[in-house]
Amino acid sequence: TLSLSRPVTKRARPSCGWHAAGPDRSGVLKIQTLDIPGVRRWTEISGATSFRDRNLMITDLVIGPEISLRKFNLDVSKLSEAELGVNLDGSIFDAPITLSAQVSDLNASNRLNLKAESSALSLQRIWAYFNLNVPVTGTLDRLVLAFQGEPAKPSSWIGDADVLFSGAAYDRHALGDITLRLDLADKRAKATVVSRLDQDNRIDIEANSTLPETLQDFDKVSASGHVQVFTPDLVALNLPVIGDLSLNTSFRLENRKLATEGVLDSSSLAFSGTELTETHLRLDLSKDLQQQAEAPLFKDLISRIEGEIKAIRLQDYAVESVNIALSSNDANVHLER
Repeated sequence: TLSLSRPVTKRARPSCGWHAAGPDRSGVLKIQTLDIPGVRRWTEISGATSFRDRNLMITDLVIGPEISLRKFNLDVSKLSEAELGVNLDGSIFDAPITLSAQVSDLNASNRLNLKAESSALSLQRIWAYFNLNVPVTGTLDRLVLAFQGEPAKPSSWIGDADVLFSGAAYDRHALGDITLRLDLADKRAKATVVSRLDQDNRIDIEANSTLPETLQDFDKVSASGHVQVFTPDLVALNLPVIGDLSLNTSFRLENRKLATEGVLDSSSLAFSGTELTETHLRLDLSKDLQQQAEAPLFKDLISRIEGEIKAIRLQDYAVESVNIALSSNDANVHLER
């Protein structure tokens, strides 16, 4: 049940419509019941409203104890000039949130100017509130977002994002505290991700990419970057592995062909009855990504692993000083030594 009311004045029209610009129209918004099957049922939604010159303002909008908006503004006063504006300021699950969005060249390029900020937002509370089964959990401690551009034209995108998740986890696997920094400018994107798994273990990722002219051309972009894994204490990560490991990998993507070069180092690794001592391996890989979806993973895959392991112990068997040189091409594997 949705009811809209406003006081009747001498200038008020009996039809009670919000259809044209005119004198200030204030009133009350009330929704007795809003039921979305399988999601949630809301009752007693209310707020104060005003409408002047095709500018709708809703203040003190309360949607239960979890969601309240001090201000929601929908500005269509410049709709004849193909411009639209939306602003909101409030809180969701006790987390402050502000958003400002303006769209120009409406129904054509839909150029967007967007700013948003939030903090202390619990993902678990959101999923539970909307009855969603999402395996990602954690707290959004910081979100600062600014964006300008045409949504359907990535090469026009300009902006930046600063995001911090604490206590992040995926399907109960701890990811720690994750920081994301994204910069968009000059038809390029740069992303930096730092995952602090705990006080000792971390993963750093940096990627640089071109931005295509259309959304359909993202599979044709050129990109490069590196991934660094520094885990001196694997036991702390609740993995079935004991020891330490570091991995430094660079990657390139050009003409839908991916190439990576990596170095893996470990002083000690133990897993499934196997122990490796002083491992140093170089891993090179290239793969053509233009293959058909049903093609096997090793199709157009070329790889090479080379390095040495000072000692290998497999249950009661031990081998000293192992040199490895292994290469593959599609499904063919060649042991060089």
